[in-house]
Amino acid sequence: MVVSKRSMLRFLILVVPAILLAGCFNAPKNPGPKVTFTPKMGLIDMQKAIQSHPRYKDFQEMQKQYNTLVLKLKTAQGQARAANGGPAPQALSSQQAAGLDETLSAEFKSKMTAQQNTLQAQLNEKLTQVRSDLNKQMDEYKAEVDKTYQPQIFNLQLKLKTLRLSKEEMTSLQQQLEQLQNERDAKLAAKQKELQAKMNEAMAPESKAMQTELDQYAKQLRAELDQEGAAKRAQMLAAAPLIPPVAPAAGANDELVGQLNSLKEQMQTLQEQIVQDIRDKTAKVAAEKGLDTVLTNVTVNASGVDVTDAVIAEFKK
Repeated sequence: MVVSKRSMLRFLILVVPAILLAGCFNAPKNPGPKVTFTPKMGLIDMQKAIQSHPRYKDFQEMQKQYNTLVLKLKTAQGQARAANGGPAPQALSSQQAAGLDETLSAEFKSKMTAQQNTLQAQLNEKLTQVRSDLNKQMDEYKAEVDKTYQPQIFNLQLKLKTLRLSKEEMTSLQQQLEQLQNERDAKLAAKQKELQAKMNEAMAPESKAMQTELDQYAKQLRAELDQEGAAKRAQMLAAAPLIPPVAPAAGANDELVGQLNSLKEQMQTLQEQIVQDIRDKTAKVAAEKGLDTVLTNVTVNASGVDVTDAVIAEFKK
């Protein structure tokens, strides 16, 4: 049986009793209006407090060790049964395995998409900066070219509009105008091509670095998800009932069973220590805040002072 961390939440109510002093004098003849005592109540999130306890990580580590030992024991028992003509070693069902693989695959795609979007945003920021610098160079070059060509083009256009020209003269001026415009456009196109090449050259290392970082992230993510998948498979197997041991191989498993029992006792002792420490610190906080009662894991509507963070703060003192 796997010890669940939920088993640590067994305590439903932590009560901090108020010290009531009962008088030993006779009641006055005219007691006055009746006073109703309303207890001051506190609330605590027990699960949050447990998970924030300094020794909770030790409990988690023990839980991992326990699950690993259970898996080893099941494997040994399954192999023993197979050797004696029994069923093969226990494994996940095809439905369980497919569901786990699908979950891990979806997580991989989701995280890869998020990482790619982050890196692409950084690359776009760099691209915007490079493009801005090159556009500035293009504007400056265009201004220089126009200093040479615009006066000539304007002069020819003015002559064509204002002068009385023969057909031959008009044709000649139009040809000159087209030639100037073509030369201007060709120079601007050549400059644009040059600056485009510069932009590609400047962004090539950035794009390569992005792809390298994305590949490294994918490799690391796959390794993490493989490890996570192995851990989840172990937990799923550990949660299933133990295969009854085969008599001839029972002795071979005695050591594992002993380790399991010892570790289980350590886990129970540790969880009791953690809960008792939370009880003590809750009582201290309740006394400091003048609370009469502290409820934990409240599932109904209740109003009170939440002392969870105050109790957690006591762990650090």
